[in-house]
Amino acid sequence: MTTARRFVVVTVVLISSLLVATGASAAEDWKGETRIRSWTLGAVTGLVVVDGIYGFGIEGQFARKIVDKGFAEDISNQVWIEVGVGPAVANGTWGAIYSTHLRWEFHQNSTWTFYALGGLGGSVMGVSTRLFPRFGVGTLYHLMDNLAIRGEVSHELIAGGVSFSF
Repeated sequence: MTTARRFVVVTVVLISSLLVATGASAAEDWKGETRIRSWTLGAVTGLVVVDGIYGFGIEGQFARKIVDKGFAEDISNQVWIEVGVGPAVANGTWGAIYSTHLRWEFHQNSTWTFYALGGLGGSVMGVSTRLFPRFGVGTLYHLMDNLAIRGEVSHELIAGGVSFSF
């Protein structure tokens, strides 16, 4: 097993352990109010996969809420459209990563929000330009009503950072 695959496995195990430790399966938690803010601005940094080569990247993210009461009627959920872009370096080559996707949030309580994302992502590295489907999962740990720590795992990005709501 390669080092990158081990890193992904360890990350998934840690996130799963965190979900169990915080009681993410408690049914009564998922019934609360949705968040009132309509915009988010943030940044994440971490491991980037570009053309099968691993590197480092930073992605600035900007999102707008498009569905206040999501598609699942019995639980607290919202849908956002999000755009991300930023620099990346892989194997000594500088470039950029970018994405446009929907983020479907599920609010466990006032502290934890879990989400799934799907859309398009891509990279520009040297003379190589890629566009691909982007799918992933993540979590927001809310420190305050408008400030959260964010973690995200997708096929091209394993990152952590902050998110500011307004």
